[in-house]
Amino acid sequence: MALGAVFLMGILFTIISITGIRSWILRNLPMGVAHGTGIGIGLFLLLIAANGVGLVVKIRWMACR
Repeated sequence: MALGAVFLMGILFTIISITGIRSWILRNLPMGVAHGTGIGIGLFLLLIAANGVGLVVKIRWMACR
């Protein structure tokens, strides 16, 4: 099911790129939103990579009983 979703998103992204909608959206976004989105995606990918190599671990604890 996930592979199908990735395939459909690839087709959708291709259509958006070919029609020029993608460049229109990027031109009309405020610069702060565009930079913030890129930084957020980069940090999310960093978290996934850090979790994959074991730098991020789950610690179970209780704040109160």
